[in-house]
Amino acid sequence: MVPLLIIMWAEDYPFVKTGKAAQFLEDLPISQSNKEKIGHGTAEKLFKL
Repeated sequence: MVPLLIIMWAEDYPFVKTGKAAQFLEDLPISQSNKEKIGHGTAEKLFKL
């Protein structure tokens, strides 16, 4: 299992449309809390936002 502390969301915009990429994250069979960590929590910690 990969720790969520090292997973960060990224997109290949404009080559991948944001809607499909965001839907992929929403459809993952994980908790909402873990989706938030992947979607923005890791970046906030890394970049001290």
